[in-house]
Amino acid sequence: MSRNATAAVSEEKLAELTSAAYHVVLRHGGLRSPFIDLELDLWRELRRVLHDGSAADRPHVAAVAT
Repeated sequence: MSRNATAAVSEEKLAELTSAAYHVVLRHGGLRSPFIDLELDLWRELRRVLHDGSAADRPHVAAVAT
């Protein structure tokens, strides 16, 4: 894989991780819930993105955005 292709994949993954994190924060009502709950949910969601693909592929994440 070329350096440009690798950078593009990294940027795409970063965008997916950012989207997943944003939706987790929204699901927790911002930062009003206990931070440990937010941190654990972020860890789970980011792990899913890294292992399973895009956050948009999961209905519970996509539903938060609507």
